[in-house]
Amino acid sequence: MFVVVLDAHVRFKFAVNLLIIVGVVFLSVLLSGILDMKRKRCCKYFVIGFRSMVISNLNTLFCVLQREKAKVMERYGFQSQFPSLREIPQMHVMPQEGQNQQQAQGNQAPNGMAWMPGATTVGVVCVDGLVLASEKRVAYGGFIMSKGGKKVFKVTDQIGVACAGLIGDMQVLSREMEAQAKLFSMDVGRKISVRAASKLMANILFNRRYAPLFTQTIIGGLDEEGAALFVLDVLGSLIPDKYAAVGSGTETAISVIEEAYKESINIVEAKELIRRAIKASINRDAMSGDGIDFLIITKEGVTEETIKF
Repeated sequence: MFVVVLDAHVRFKFAVNLLIIVGVVFLSVLLSGILDMKRKRCCKYFVIGFRSMVISNLNTLFCVLQREKAKVMERYGFQSQFPSLREIPQMHVMPQEGQNQQQAQGNQAPNGMAWMPGATTVGVVCVDGLVLASEKRVAYGGFIMSKGGKKVFKVTDQIGVACAGLIGDMQVLSREMEAQAKLFSMDVGRKISVRAASKLMANILFNRRYAPLFTQTIIGGLDEEGAALFVLDVLGSLIPDKYAAVGSGTETAISVIEEAYKESINIVEAKELIRRAIKASINRDAMSGDGIDFLIITKEGVTEETIKF
C-alpha cells in the first residue's frame, strides 16, 4: 500500500471541496425544513446547481489524485504493463495465391464479395383484378441453388406480395405481413386494405433499416377502392404504380410490359403479357429461369398457377 503525499495546493483544493460538500448538505437540510411546498421548487433547482458543481470538482480532484499517485508509483519503479500504441506490433497478412485472379467459386465475385441472388418479379394492375408473378430459379452468381424457389406469397384473400432478393428474407417478410394482417382484422373487425398493408410493410422494412431484409417487394391486391399495386425497396420506400418489375431481370421485363400495357387490360391479357416479359428476361438473365409462379387476385379470391419451362 502506498501513501500519496499531496502538495500544498492539492491539500487546499481537497479541503475546499470538502467544505463545499458539507455546505451543500447543510443547506439542503435547512432549506427543505424551513421552506413551504411552493418554495421547495426554487430550493430544488438551487440544490441541483450545487450538486453539479460538486460533481465537477470531485472529478477534477480525482484526476489530480490519480496523477499524484502515478508520480509516487514511478518513484518505486512501477511501469505500465500495457504497451503504447507505437509499441504494438503490426500483423502483416500474407498475400494469398491467385489473389488477383478471379475466384473459381460461382457464388463469389472477383474481390471475394458474395453475389446477391437474381430474380425477375413482375406485377400488373388490371380492370378486373391484379396479377403478380415471378420466375422460380434461385441462383447465387453462376451457381443454381434451386429450380423450384417460390417468390410469390399470399398475404390475405385479396392481397399478395412478390419479391426479389434473399429467399429467407422474403419468407420472413411474408409471414410477418400475414400475421399482422390477421391481427388487424381481429382488432378492427374488417379486412386490411391494400394501402394500409403496403404502409405496414413499409414501416416493417424501415424499422429494420439497421439490420435490413435484403428484398425488393411488390405488394398488390383488390379492395373497396379497386386494384392497387405498390413497390418497396430495402428501406421501405413506398411507390404506387400500375405495373412494376424488380430483380436482376428488371430492364428486359419492364421494356416488354411498357410496350404493350394499356389501362383496359384484363386478367387474361395481363397474364400473357407477364409470361412474355418474364420469358424475355429469362433469355437474357442467367439468374432467372425454370418456370413462372402466378398469383392472380380477383373479386372471387386468390388463385395460384405455375408454368414450367
